[in-house]
Amino acid sequence: MVILWNWNVIKSFENSIVNNAASESEKLMYLLHYTPGVAKDTIKCCLVMDSSLGYLKAREPLEEQFGHPFTIASKYITKLREGPPLKPLD
Repeated sequence: MVILWNWNVIKSFENSIVNNAASESEKLMYLLHYTPGVAKDTIKCCLVMDSSLGYLKAREPLEEQFGHPFTIASKYITKLREGPPLKPLD
């Protein structure tokens, strides 16, 4: 699975969830709910933090580990190499 936690996803999350969430703990709950796989495991530890700090701390590793353009490109390349063969219309 390619994890694409990039600026487009961040902006979309901010526009639909963050701007409408009532509290920092609610933002963190939504973030955990909508973040898949390894990325989710990376931020689970933020649940035990103070709610005003947990959401901000959860965003940091996501942006560092999964938002870097090289990481995203690398994941796509791996998916192309290890995935099923491409068809003429792909």
